[in-house]
Amino acid sequence: QWADEAVDVGVMPVVLGLVSVSIMGMIPVMRKVTMGTLAIGTPPPSRSRDRVSKDALDEALRKANARYLVGTIVGSALAESIAIFGFVLAVLTQDPMAYLPGWFVGGALMLIQFPTQGGLLFLLSDEERATFAEIRGT
Repeated sequence: QWADEAVDVGVMPVVLGLVSVSIMGMIPVMRKVTMGTLAIGTPPPSRSRDRVSKDALDEALRKANARYLVGTIVGSALAESIAIFGFVLAVLTQDPMAYLPGWFVGGALMLIQFPTQGGLLFLLSDEERATFAEIRGT
């Protein structure tokens, strides 16, 4: 139970909703800016017959991993802000159920962006992916 009556929040719920929707559109843009690609899912198998050396592959994986983690962290932080806006809305309106839409949307966006090996492979060239598959035996 809330001790005091809820104050009139005016247009704040609408503003927070519009900001949340705009953040949902910013997530793919920020992933593309930080990583060069959305990197969601698994890339198609490489058809390249060229290979790179193991040292070159290690260096490419190190660089790709750094870019991939930065993009994932930025995207997850933006998704979390949607959940935080839902929490702010719940506190302002004194309605605990107002938190749920932001929580579900933020959680779903974080799950979609969850780091995977396939997402990391998107950041490698065809030759690097072919070498990686050869080393892994896939």
